[in-house]
Amino acid sequence: GGGRVAACEVLLRTLAVANLIREKKVHLIEAMLQSGEQSSRGMCSLEESLARLVHDRRVTRHEALALANDPAAMRAKMGGEA
Repeated sequence: GGGRVAACEVLLRTLAVANLIREKKVHLIEAMLQSGEQSSRGMCSLEESLARLVHDRRVTRHEALALANDPAAMRAKMGGEA
């Protein structure tokens, strides 16, 4: 116990991301990350990273929910895990 562990969000410059930025639709980037289809390209939402840390028992569910940008998405990603 104790100490720190990193949870990070990874967004790579792809044509889709560049187009969203160019078209001033940056609010859609989070939804694109949450969709999960970007994980095959190395992208990862903060909620995915936190869920992995909960699964590995590095952080508690309570801590993950407190740190998530989208607690509802965080709950869905954690499912029924302890």
